[in-house]
Amino acid sequence: AGRSLQQGNGMLVAQKQRGYYMVQIPLTLGDIKAEVFHSLADIVETHGEGLLHTTQQQNLALSWAAESELPELLQGLDTLGLGGSRPAVLRDMVACAGASTCRLGICLSRGLAEALAGELSQDGLDLDSLGELKIYISGCPNACGRHPVAQIGFYGVARRVGSRLVPYYMLLLGGMVEEGKTRLAQPVSTILARNVPSFLVEYLRSFQNSDKYPDFEAFLDGKGRKIAEDLALSYMEVL
Repeated sequence: AGRSLQQGNGMLVAQKQRGYYMVQIPLTLGDIKAEVFHSLADIVETHGEGLLHTTQQQNLALSWAAESELPELLQGLDTLGLGGSRPAVLRDMVACAGASTCRLGICLSRGLAEALAGELSQDGLDLDSLGELKIYISGCPNACGRHPVAQIGFYGVARRVGSRLVPYYMLLLGGMVEEGKTRLAQPVSTILARNVPSFLVEYLRSFQNSDKYPDFEAFLDGKGRKIAEDLALSYMEVL
């Protein structure tokens, strides 16, 4: 069991039924190539309950996988490039379709998600220590990207700068969905769209450099919101 859990790298969730697991299969913003999907279907057909479920994190899930079949199942997923090598904060990042295909979209939310993943991966942050930090992005104030329940949420807005409409994102902090603790994220400040990746890296670094707070929720309840407000000021203006 220990070896299987280690191989799962965060993909496995123990079910209430002893000896069975739900296997979370990570996708990038819900995308999967047709040929990979066909091969995945062949694997799923002979493992667990034989059915795939979609998740609110834009991933896939297979339930009722017996502990004895985990090594073969996880190896098959690795072969398809669907292993759990990405940190959870990147694996579970959510973005709506955005302005590229949605008529209501103001900003390119999927593009921002890709930029955030790239910036976070290259900046030397300890992403594993962030755990399952929820970063959700919507291309407009509508909640298709689930930003109201994100620990760090963004939604697209437009601001007039001179004669131009310029894309910005509203930053929200503190959302949570948990029994007895559910709350909506609260708006903090707008940030110029192209500056959001740099802002987020600097903000998360300030959290990781603080030894005073055991987790991100404690950081927000302490000085985290004020730090975000102050930091956002330097990322608001068009240069």
